[in-house]
Amino acid sequence: ATRHRNHPDFPLRRFVRCSDCQTPLTGSWSSGRNGKYAYYRCPKCGEVQVAKARLEGAFLELLGQLQPKQVYMKLFNAVVLDCWTGRKAGDVKARRTLTDRAVALQAQLDRLDDAFLFQKLIDRVSYERKRDKLRQEQANVSAELHTAGVNDLDVAGILGFAETAISNATGIWSEVQLPQKQRLQQVFFPAGLEFNGSTFETAATCLGFKRLGASCGVKSRMASPTGFEPVSSP
Repeated sequence: ATRHRNHPDFPLRRFVRCSDCQTPLTGSWSSGRNGKYAYYRCPKCGEVQVAKARLEGAFLELLGQLQPKQVYMKLFNAVVLDCWTGRKAGDVKARRTLTDRAVALQAQLDRLDDAFLFQKLIDRVSYERKRDKLRQEQANVSAELHTAGVNDLDVAGILGFAETAISNATGIWSEVQLPQKQRLQQVFFPAGLEFNGSTFETAATCLGFKRLGASCGVKSRMASPTGFEPVSSP
């Protein structure tokens, strides 16, 4: 059932709802004289039956109208950079602590060797037991040092790329596979979309996005939910 619900030929299946009865649209192929044709349909009331190319084309136009709100992007970037700076500082401190511990363990081993080999202060059994314990601690510290490396990612560059990518939602959605398509749809339109057979009727976007001048006949027949950007008329 899951395989059929998430068919790669119909990425908008169950994401777009029939505006008349609120039933999620399904998708299927129909055979005609000249071949097969893909359609999205309302399985309940049948009021919506639209060609796959038409519905997905309108959706791409809608995506093309979305842009990240600069005020949110600036805040998001600042928060991420602040967290990253704090994490790097924490990583440096952790590595310093582990390095100091590694040095101290080696010093203990050197003193233990001296006490056993040269000063004859401890017996072999005690020496080997203590030596093995210190070596195990050394191995643990070495493993922690290996995983506590400071990552030199260009976070500012990554954030800049992300903002550019988000501004090109149409191109991204067209290029990626079904799971990524579905995630992007959910990011931009958390409440999904309604379609009446010719136009999208609601397009409440994620708080961090705004919609440019409409060009694909999207209209709103209800107030935007609290916290969402109002949908302007063309």
